[in-house]
Amino acid sequence: MSNPSRCSLLMILCILVLLSLNGLAQGAESSPPERQDTVVVYNQRTPESEAVARHYVFRRNIPEKLVLGLTLPETETITRKDYAEQLENPILEFLLKSGGLEFDARFKAPSTANLTNTGPAGSVVKSASIRHVVLCYGVPSRILESSEIREIGSEKLPSDFRRNEAAVDTELAALPDKPLRLALSGPQRNPAFGATHAANIGPRHGVFIVARLDGPTPSVVTNMIDGALKAEEFGLWGRAYFDSRGLTNGDYKIGDDWIRLAAKTTKALGWETSLDEAPETLPPGFIMSHIALYAGWYSGGLCGPFLLKQMEFVPGSIAYHLHSFSASTIRSDAQGWVGPLLARGATATMGYVNEPYLGTTSEISVLFSRMLLAGFSFGEASYASLPALSWQTTVIGDPLYHPLPRPYQTLHSEMERAGRLELEWSYLRLINVNLHTGMPVASLIDYLEKVDLLRSSSVLQEKLGELYLRHGKVFEMIAAQERALSLPTSPQQRARLILSLAPRLALYERETDACKLYESFLKELPNYPDRALIQEKLLALERKRPKPTEATPQPSPPPMKEKDR
Repeated sequence: MSNPSRCSLLMILCILVLLSLNGLAQGAESSPPERQDTVVVYNQRTPESEAVARHYVFRRNIPEKLVLGLTLPETETITRKDYAEQLENPILEFLLKSGGLEFDARFKAPSTANLTNTGPAGSVVKSASIRHVVLCYGVPSRILESSEIREIGSEKLPSDFRRNEAAVDTELAALPDKPLRLALSGPQRNPAFGATHAANIGPRHGVFIVARLDGPTPSVVTNMIDGALKAEEFGLWGRAYFDSRGLTNGDYKIGDDWIRLAAKTTKALGWETSLDEAPETLPPGFIMSHIALYAGWYSGGLCGPFLLKQMEFVPGSIAYHLHSFSASTIRSDAQGWVGPLLARGATATMGYVNEPYLGTTSEISVLFSRMLLAGFSFGEASYASLPALSWQTTVIGDPLYHPLPRPYQTLHSEMERAGRLELEWSYLRLINVNLHTGMPVASLIDYLEKVDLLRSSSVLQEKLGELYLRHGKVFEMIAAQERALSLPTSPQQRARLILSLAPRLALYERETDACKLYESFLKELPNYPDRALIQEKLLALERKRPKPTEATPQPSPPPMKEKDR
């Protein structure tokens, strides 16, 4: 970069104000210390389950003494009785015997013979060294309804909540308050909901952070583990996509409010953010490149651009689609949303094993703000966003994963020193933050034009083109987009650039160049859903293209006379 101008100094001042909000962002060491706060559980009947567990404990440096193999059903479902006898009580016994959890002496430890336990009100947990419980591929995810359980007082619950089926994850999360449990039916209040300090999420405050490393195949799961660690090196970078329904009233408006607020948050933090407010889900031809964050609703199965087998999820990406049965199965790459999102490259998600009803689902705006502003881990942010435990939510991904491992300014400096390509996204964030705070577009253009990385970054060239357009410089915008296309791009980014650039070239009588772009688009993306529309545009341009001028035939010269020879 050149010497700082007044513009760049103002920019640095703006970003420092924002960075002051990141005081809670946790630091990271180059060599991870041994994790003494995490228990890893696998199914002994499934060899792949232990393989996933071993991969995870190696990557996260978790000691062998905190690895627990249990004999469990090989299905995704488990009965209430088997859950209590084969999963919950063995985990609780393991925690109590190892000293990972200690109840106050006033409380009787839960009996392994009972499904429910009662006790006096008060603080239940005296001490706890274990904070996270990680369930590996092969551990059941869904507790089935039991008609054998009769609970006094359950008739007072709303009819929709007189059910005792639940997700294994959030059932186990309520273990710290097990001695106080009065009933299994219905949701239990999550004491961590809305927490603004990560330290207030843990067993001393009534909740374990329980998440699962699960998905359609073991290889998908190991990719999730590795993707989280990859993103933690220099932070999560990319684009954010949100798909609301455009609701302005009614009982379901709150779901839209959460998504709109999440989009507002990421935009204010400098993320390249797209918010769709049409009633329908994203159309099949919608271009999604460098997907780091996604949240949308409401479709029962994969639709729109997600039907593509190859999607551009970046390592560490977090994707969430709100639907009542999004996680009724996790081990499918075609059913619901959770499995397909993970199979297409997402690193973490959440879903629902059964009907939760909207009011008990994750407030997605809380999830993203806690991770990207307050520096929470994925597990901490997930439980801060959940109103209810012992209910239908499953949390899928590494709970230790920190999308913002260090403050933004620190990450920027580290990437600059290391010459990391991700630095382009940090510059993009700087531009967007200052754009959001009202810095003049001309000043931002001046700043970006002086960034050395601009010459080799299609991401920054694309942004420069956008800034030129905002400033009314159409020809400069076209030139910037052409430069972006000449540089390395992802397939979806290239598609977006072509669809933006080609019509503008045609508008300024560059039909031949526009045709070449559309032709390359059709060749490179043969399965593009709106292919017919692109073909129509190409044919219309072909008709307008000037045809080569045909040479007028000239008469043959007369034969030369002898005197002319």
